Amino acid sequence: MMRRLRRGLALLIIIFASTSNVLFSNSTAGGGVTDVGGLPEVLQEGGCFGVSTRLPGAEGAFPVIATDGAGGVYVAYQSQRRENGSDPYLHVYFAYSHDYGETWSESLRVDDEGSPSVLCDSPSIAVDRLSGHVYVAWKDNRTGVAKAYVDRSVDRGASFGPDVLVYDWPNDQMFMGLPYTVNVEAGVDGVIYMAWMAYDGYSLTDCDILLARSADGGETFSAPATVNPPEGEARHSHPWILVDGGVVYVAYSMRNAATFGAYMARSQDRGSTFGTPVKINDDSAYRYRGGPQVVKSPDGEIHAVWTDGRAGEGTQFLDIFYASSSDGGLSFGPNLRVNDDSAAIPPVDHPHFTRGAQGTPSIVVDSGSGVHVVWEDFRNYVQFDGYCRDVYYASMEGAAFTGNVRVNSVTPGAESVNCADPNVAIDDQDNLFIAYADAPSLDCPYEIYYVFAPGGQAASDDGLSVTVDWDRDHYYPGDQARFNTTVTSRAADPLRVNRFEVRFEWQGEGYCYSLYGDEPVNFTAEGDSRADQWEIDIPSDAEVGDISYHTSVYYDEYVGGEWVAHGYLRSDAGNIEVHSVHERTCHESHDGIYAQISSLRDLDPVDSDAIASLELAEQELGLAATCLEEGSFEEAVDHLLWAEGYAVEAERCERDHWRVSSEEVISRVELGLEGIGDLSDPRSLDLYDQTSEKMLEAESFFDEGTIQGYRGASTSAMEAESLLGQLLASIESEADQEPEPEPEPEEEPRGIPGFPSEAMILGVLGSALVLSLMGRRVYSQGHVPCNASVTRNRR
Repeated sequence: MMRRLRRGLALLIIIFASTSNVLFSNSTAGGGVTDVGGLPEVLQEGGCFGVSTRLPGAEGAFPVIATDGAGGVYVAYQSQRRENGSDPYLHVYFAYSHDYGETWSESLRVDDEGSPSVLCDSPSIAVDRLSGHVYVAWKDNRTGVAKAYVDRSVDRGASFGPDVLVYDWPNDQMFMGLPYTVNVEAGVDGVIYMAWMAYDGYSLTDCDILLARSADGGETFSAPATVNPPEGEARHSHPWILVDGGVVYVAYSMRNAATFGAYMARSQDRGSTFGTPVKINDDSAYRYRGGPQVVKSPDGEIHAVWTDGRAGEGTQFLDIFYASSSDGGLSFGPNLRVNDDSAAIPPVDHPHFTRGAQGTPSIVVDSGSGVHVVWEDFRNYVQFDGYCRDVYYASMEGAAFTGNVRVNSVTPGAESVNCADPNVAIDDQDNLFIAYADAPSLDCPYEIYYVFAPGGQAASDDGLSVTVDWDRDHYYPGDQARFNTTVTSRAADPLRVNRFEVRFEWQGEGYCYSLYGDEPVNFTAEGDSRADQWEIDIPSDAEVGDISYHTSVYYDEYVGGEWVAHGYLRSDAGNIEVHSVHERTCHESHDGIYAQISSLRDLDPVDSDAIASLELAEQELGLAATCLEEGSFEEAVDHLLWAEGYAVEAERCERDHWRVSSEEVISRVELGLEGIGDLSDPRSLDLYDQTSEKMLEAESFFDEGTIQGYRGASTSAMEAESLLGQLLASIESEADQEPEPEPEPEEEPRGIPGFPSEAMILGVLGSALVLSLMGRRVYSQGHVPCNASVTRNRR
């Protein structure tokens, strides 16, 4: 078969007309709504995170993020600001949200306004869950050398107090350090821990990690302990603190003349002394290891991530690696590569980007001990086109990481994509909060962006819980999507919902709808609920991607005989995945061809050409399915065309095989029946009728014109042929049993001279009769005279 013969096949591609409205309809219904489950579902399904939010007025880099578990989200970052037209200086700025990132404050400066112009390092942030206080730490050079400072907010980020110098390290003479030189963390008992890089003299290759703690809310700090063992001319950097009760872990990078690795040291006396550090990476190559972070999950496991250059020499070979410890940090297991992009060796030109380098990972764990990692990623770099790097996400599933998912959305009208330095936080409801920097314009500074990814649990507080359930996991442009919402009271006292809203963000635009209208809805007792069904028309011109959504509830509590405003509850959120119409057409074609191939397989084909074509069709369909999974729809169409062509060819070959086979058998039986004369024996008559009935059945099947019909015709015709053999045998047996006639007395020859006598004429006729009987025996044995014409003669 020639492949080019199938090129004429085509698939139907549907293009919808454009519309720009998102429309709702509603009907109230009873019954509960099933919780989504898992964390977060939109990530497990491989979708993107929806629309990123830019923090108002936030220009800078190296953002860090924290949450207080009650809707408070806090972001600190390094900002480049000009003061009175002078050269730009680096300060620490801060913004907050008290409604899960729905609205944000204007940015405020954290380092003291009265201090001279300084260069501040990248900051660190922590929230003391015991007091609700927010801590921001950094290093700056206000004294001429870089020192570590911390500041505290006691009003959920609305303002900060005076800067506190953590410790005046006498040996530190460096003017300014590198990013990620400090880290601050709060223990569950309210003790604040601070770790930082401290240089010895003027050498960039000789620095230690110091740790100090504060028991008075950051007003004063203890004398620091040195985390790493004393090693001359060794550079210890990127400190990261993990506090587990009275045990304090500090992870860091160490580089000397012989070793470059990620390490973790442990203190069992609240940071007063540290034991021998443990190496985290499991290879011995002298390659870059940077920015290790460690967290502990509820199951007791310690999880570490870091940037690792073991793949090759140079920054273009950087990957994100992971390891875990199940013995309290005494040892770490095998290392796993987190990013799943190609590990091919990059070309010579532009080596930093073309392979897809990764860096600056950030890690959290959820309430189910699930691991979640974000990092900056160059895999989508486009040379000279402004597309530089993205933020990616992966979670651990079993013993491996899931497929990587892009976090950042591309700002409409952006000239570039250059996302960097992501940082992630998580709350008790397993909601993810991600901050990162991006420069959407080629000539503008970095801006700070925020992404909220809801956890699988229904977001709730002491009063209400809200769940949302969609009827499908993805939609196509022009579809009508249906979803259910259930609002349930969790309070013993009455509650009054003043407003229940859903907000959709699509292609940079937002649409907000009030679901309950203007009338309040009362819940009189715990367990009262209201379930509603809604519909939304997906815009016909919706681009492939996601429409993000979240619901919001504003309600009052009945306290002391009067209604008291409770405020705002940010509830269920997620994304509606929008797939392309082309994809739907490909999937529908795939399903149709699959059904066609399956039907042929169920028939158990016997024709060799049909079997070969069917195998080729199955191969092409498998390739099409792979292309569909990868999103390569043009290649999928090509494979689908070939699969359909081979399936059609297989069906034709199998149909022709059974048509020819059935025709041959039918012709033989018809010819045999034509040679049978009058019958008198009851058995022979019955066999003749049975044979005729089977022939009628065979011809009825034959007229269907299908594979099944031709196969049925062949089967019925062969049964008729068997009955015909029995009929001929019966006729022969009947002839053998007839008595021979008595001979007539001889008479004198009579007749006209010169003509045959009567005896001669009778002899000739007798010979003809014998030949006739012999002919019947020849047919009964299945032989056809060589000059017989085999044709179909339907009776």
